[in-house]
Amino acid sequence: MVAVTVGSAIYKGVSASKDRKAREKEQERANKEMANQKAKLQALDMSNPYANMQNTMEDLTINQQQVDYQTQQSQINQANTMQAMQGAAGGSGIGALAQSLYNQGAKTSQQIGAGIGQQERANQMAAAQQASTIQTQKAQGQQWSINKQQEAITGQLTAARADKASADTAANVAATNQAAANQEMLGAVGGAVQAGISS
Repeated sequence: MVAVTVGSAIYKGVSASKDRKAREKEQERANKEMANQKAKLQALDMSNPYANMQNTMEDLTINQQQVDYQTQQSQINQANTMQAMQGAAGGSGIGALAQSLYNQGAKTSQQIGAGIGQQERANQMAAAQQASTIQTQKAQGQQWSINKQQEAITGQLTAARADKASADTAANVAATNQAAANQEMLGAVGGAVQAGISS
């Protein structure tokens, strides 16, 4: 009877020792996984995707070809008018004709200038709109970056902590079971020695 008790206690002790070692390995794996997740999080690119945007509208230029064409057409019209009217006006009317052509040229120049002004204003408006869009996207990108970082850290670390906590609990239970089995084994061996001394 004593041998059976001692044998049973030894079996429980060996079994508890194996279980404790298995739980410690699981605990070690969980610790490595948690460290691995932390390293992955630190390596993630969570930078603002809009941080380096440039205002593509700020360097717009006016349509110089249109200005050149309008100026050239104005000069051709003035020359044609001067040539056509020179014979009809004679020498005395040339001054009035010149004044008329000057006025027409000034009016054309004003129209060309107004066209340039409209293009410049449109360019300035486009540049301002683009700058506003970029500023908004940079702010949104910064918030996106912060949100993604928080989501990643929360999700991965929560999972790793849960695994670690589970492994820690299992390792503690296994250590407690082994201590109890050791106590039982010592008690059984002590009882067997006591029985041997008594007989």
